[in-house]
Amino acid sequence: MAVQDACNLSGVVHSFSRVIRDLRENGVVDTDEIAVHNISVLFASKIASLTHLEQLEDSAFREVLRAQESRVPESLGMKGGAQ
Repeated sequence: MAVQDACNLSGVVHSFSRVIRDLRENGVVDTDEIAVHNISVLFASKIASLTHLEQLEDSAFREVLRAQESRVPESLGMKGGAQ
């Protein structure tokens, strides 16, 4: 629950990665099960908060996505959507 008090996006993302690994090591291996796990929901909520996503309406999010798609280098493996 400490994640809800976090203020460093990079730290939250790195911690989330470690938590996902720990879940898998403890038998939670199904992607859908991980996606709806309480811990994942808490981390996703915090990431949304730190990126101000909660304040964007769907149309504003789509506008940000379209603008960013042309800026993300292919070397990041994200051209045309996250992988």
